[in-house]
Amino acid sequence: MKRSTIFLIVISLLIVSCGSKKLSREDALRLVREGKQYPKIIDFDIFCSDPLDAKKVCMQGLKQQD
Repeated sequence: MKRSTIFLIVISLLIVSCGSKKLSREDALRLVREGKQYPKIIDFDIFCSDPLDAKKVCMQGLKQQD
């Protein structure tokens, strides 16, 4: 009895989990924009005259050294 109950639960979970719901590209994009408010604009001031900021820029590869 216990074995058949577990078997039925496993089979029902497999049937439910294997259902395919199609998600279009537009729907996915809309969900991402609504849920996380993407794309986010990140603004950061870089002062190149400051040696520490200039070093950070060069270390991150944002500016190629000539």
